[in-house]
Order: sequence, then C-alpha cells, then structure tokens
Amino acid sequence: MEYSLIPSLILNILGCLLSISIAIYLAGFRSGFLGTTIGKWIFVLLLLIVVGSIGCSIGIAALMFSPEWFATTSLPNQLFLALRFPIGCAVAGANFQIALERYWLVFHEESVPFVYTAGFGIHAAATITTVIIASVTSETYNYRRPGGTWQTPTLLVLAIQYMILAFGGLAYLYGKTYLHVVETLKQANAIGLQSDGRQRSEELRMRVLNSCIMLTMAFSNCYTCDAILVLMSLILPQGWNPPKWADVLAHTLVALDMVVTPILIVRLHSSLFEGTVLSTITSRFSSSSKSSKARSKTNGSIGEKDSCNPESGNTASQRGTIPRSMR
Repeated sequence: MEYSLIPSLILNILGCLLSISIAIYLAGFRSGFLGTTIGKWIFVLLLLIVVGSIGCSIGIAALMFSPEWFATTSLPNQLFLALRFPIGCAVAGANFQIALERYWLVFHEESVPFVYTAGFGIHAAATITTVIIASVTSETYNYRRPGGTWQTPTLLVLAIQYMILAFGGLAYLYGKTYLHVVETLKQANAIGLQSDGRQRSEELRMRVLNSCIMLTMAFSNCYTCDAILVLMSLILPQGWNPPKWADVLAHTLVALDMVVTPILIVRLHSSLFEGTVLSTITSRFSSSSKSSKARSKTNGSIGEKDSCNPESGNTASQRGTIPRSMR
C-alpha cells in the first residue's frame, strides 16, 4: 500500500465535500448570485471540482491499494489519463472564463459577449474529446502520457495551449484588471475625494491586489508541478516515469487546489469583480466630473451676471472672502 498518497486522497475528499456544500448553499440561498454570468461560471467550477475530486479519489485509491495493477496493465493508466487530463483542461478553462468575465465587467461593465464564450466552449469540447479518444485508443503504462504515434504529439500541443491559457492568461487578465482599478481610483482621487473616500479607495485597491494575487498564485502553485511532469512525460522517450517524490507532490498539490479553490470562492465571490463596488466608484467618478463641470458653468454665469450688475460688486467681493471649506 502506498501510504504517501493518503494526504492527496484526504484532500480530494475534503474538496469534494466542501464544493458540494458551497454549491448547495449558493443554489439554495444565493440564487440571485447564480443569476449572474460570473455566478454561473463559479457554480460550473464547483461542479468540475466535485467530479474531478471524485475521479481522482478513485484513481488515487487504486494507486494506493494496487500499484502493481498500474505497473503491469494498460487499462487503469488509460482510464486515469482519460479522466485527469480533461478535468485539468476543464478546470483551467473555467478559471480562465471567470477571470475573463471579471476583466470584462471591470473594463466594459457588461458580461463577455456570447460569441467569445461559445467559441471558447467549442474549443474546450473539441480538446476534451480529442484527449479522451487519444487515451482510449493507445496502450500506455504512464497515466500522464498516451501511447501511439499521433496521440503523444497531439496531447503535447493541447497541453501547451492550456498551460499558456491557464498560467499566462490568468496572470495577464488579473494584472490588467488590477491596473485598470488603480487607474480608475487615481482619477477618482484627482477630482477631490474626501479623506473617507480616499481611505475606501485605498482599501479597495488593496482588496483587488490581494484578490488578483491569491487567485493567480493559488492556481499556479497547485498545478505547476503536475504540468511540468506532464510536459516531461510527453517530451521524453516513452517509458520514462517521474520520481516517486515528484509524483506524490504533484498529486498532493492538485488535491490541495480542490480545497483552496472553494475557500477562495467563499472569500472572494462577493468582491468588486462582480462589478458592484467598481461600478459604484465609476458612477460616482462620472457624476462627480459632471457636477464639477456644472459648477464651473454656474460660477461662470454668476460671474457674468455680477460683472453686468454694479450692485453685485460688494457681494462678489464678499463671496471671494468665503473660505473654501464653507462653500
């Protein structure tokens, strides 16, 4: 029995139970949140975690109790590959779609256009179908690499695509989102927010920064090790297997994501990325700008009236002596 895989098995079970609990809570008590596009994607991500954690728990349990079965038989490796790779692509795609939705809400104050979502969904479905076909049509004794002549290079291309999408895409989208929020807050401060408004804007900026860092680093840290092992398995000659410690570490980190992601959803699902807080600041910034322009026009018209009215000179001079804080 492989006792070193016990932590990853426990984490997968905990992640499954936690995701089910959060999904039930959102469906039963936060139906309004699920009515939003980002809420639906978060719900999809939770369902993917449930499916992935159940499948990985079964596979890890088989590895723990029957390691010789994987070493001498192709079927369990094919089945585990047909499960792990598609689930990894689906989780990466859901995380990217959530990041894209938040980016679109912040920049455009609307959901991602349906044509983009549909195109991405078609690509993801084609990728998952290709992976499953490649897994079941070739014998292999490494559940990170299929056999055959066309299967291995095909999965290598697909793996590189989704690694760039997941790691690079998340970093780019969350980085652009943070910089845009900072620029918006600078413009809001430039028009003269009061001290409490500036304090709230600083708290908001830090909240965005923490959210972006946590969401990006959580996914990257949990999947980098397994991504490296997948690439090495696909690039190196067939028959190569990763060291046991690296394999155990990769399983543990991926299982850790099954717990970390639901916790982050609880922590961040009501954040400014839903568009509420940032939209409020943006609207206030726009209304403040309009008010400033209106006041300028009003003051200009008053000045013209005063200059035309001789009796208003004393009033104008008195108005000029009124402290700014009293106006």
